[in-house]
Amino acid sequence: GVEEADLYPSLRFPGQVTARALASGNPSEIVSASLSSVLDLPFFDGGRRRAEVDAQRATAEAATAAYRSAVLNVLLEVENALILIEARQRQLADFNEAVARAESAYLQLDALYREGLASFIDVLDAQRNLISSREAVVDTQADISSATIQLYASLGLRVEEAK
Repeated sequence: GVEEADLYPSLRFPGQVTARALASGNPSEIVSASLSSVLDLPFFDGGRRRAEVDAQRATAEAATAAYRSAVLNVLLEVENALILIEARQRQLADFNEAVARAESAYLQLDALYREGLASFIDVLDAQRNLISSREAVVDTQADISSATIQLYASLGLRVEEAK
């Protein structure tokens, strides 16, 4: 807007007031003033002012584009974090079911082993599967925590430490 205002003619009245103390004490010699006028016509500047307006518009458009890009990047980060959290939560539910099944299999094989109807290798294999399923649950919970931190960081939120 300021650059566009320079396209129109302007009339300014710069003035000056001075006070002097003279030894004579004559009031007409103590205060003097001058007033002049300046007429600024933008007709003969070779399009410089129009180019300045265009440059300012281009700068404003670039700043707007940079702002939009930053907002879109933040939205993309938030969306990615939310998708990751949702996927990991579904995965966690599946792993919890796998832990329940592995624990049931281990307990059944352990009971069969105590009765002499299953080998110790089968019990160890069931126990290994149970531990592997529990590790997957813990890893998935860690992934959910990391995705939540990523979400908070994308939103610019700060999580206070528990005291």
